[in-house]
Amino acid sequence: MRPRRRRSSWATSSAGWNSANTRVGPLLVVVGLVVAAVGGLVWLGLPLGRLPGDLAVERDGFRLYVPITTSLLVSGAVMLVGWLLRR
Repeated sequence: MRPRRRRSSWATSSAGWNSANTRVGPLLVVVGLVVAAVGGLVWLGLPLGRLPGDLAVERDGFRLYVPITTSLLVSGAVMLVGWLLRR
């Protein structure tokens, strides 16, 4: 008679592996939809990345682009989505 194999602790815990990830699935779907929506807006012509306040310096053999306004806009949108998800 063979000895029984012992299961790992995550498989035998009362919470289980699946219950720990039940909230991650819908969150990933929402994040994916937001990314797809932003991608669609950029594809349709939203001037994300060429807003007033974005710094662009071009010289001989040198190009520098610092998207300050775009970063603030994206950061504000991400904060708004996070705030709405917590409510």
